[in-house]
Amino acid sequence: MIPLLFSLAGCSFVQTVYNQSHELVYWWVDSYVDLQGEQRQTVPVDLLAFQQWHRQEQLPQYILWLQTMQTMARQDVQEEQVCQMQAQFIASLDDLTRQIEPAAARLALSLTPAQMRHLRRKLNRSHEDWRREWVEGSAAERLERRVKKAVERSEDFYGRLDAAQRAALTQWVGSAGLDVAISEAERLRRQRDMLDTLQKIQESRAPLEAAQLEIRQLVQRSLQSPEPAHLAHSQRLIRHNCRQLTWLHNTTTPAQRQKALERLQFYEKTARNLVAQR
Repeated sequence: MIPLLFSLAGCSFVQTVYNQSHELVYWWVDSYVDLQGEQRQTVPVDLLAFQQWHRQEQLPQYILWLQTMQTMARQDVQEEQVCQMQAQFIASLDDLTRQIEPAAARLALSLTPAQMRHLRRKLNRSHEDWRREWVEGSAAERLERRVKKAVERSEDFYGRLDAAQRAALTQWVGSAGLDVAISEAERLRRQRDMLDTLQKIQESRAPLEAAQLEIRQLVQRSLQSPEPAHLAHSQRLIRHNCRQLTWLHNTTTPAQRQKALERLQFYEKTARNLVAQR
């Protein structure tokens, strides 16, 4: 949820949402497992502690990244530069998950059979929503939806794209090599893996440290699939994304780069204000 906050308009509004993010995440968790009893007291405390850690430890790193990206925004970039930044973002997820492991393990140990059934139903509904967006319709319709999202994200950052940029972006998205069948298989594998891991934690009644290890391994399998087909597919998409972002930036006009620079400066200002509120 953290990166999504920076896509919102208005520095003060972003700060308000960030400061309430622990409450937003609480309601998100509650929608999946239907928190009960003591969980309603412990989960908010854990989420608030996580938010405080994130403010102190992660936001300063975001500021450094944003400063680097502002330098990049002023000039043409190389594909390896973009890939390196993307790799840093992905690597930072490990710190995030390590920080939340104890709370996740405590919650996993406290889940009841009824909550597990609730979670399973929620995951099924979530997957149905995913299928409507990514699977349903003809290949042309699916591509149109993906192109629309790509254009919206690009224009939010650079401003309006011209006709040539839109046409080229359509070609880039179409040539990404996205295999929806592989993506869906991985999505279902992750859901089964999560349910099986939670069931294992509850049945074994393992000590907290062992439950944390199970959560850590689950997250690692989610970030880097044990399935060779999906791992190769994911790596191809990541590399293609680097090339696409490099191409897009290097075709932007001075006005578009100025808009991107201003957006990055806005992100940095927002992050600095949030750090100052610690």
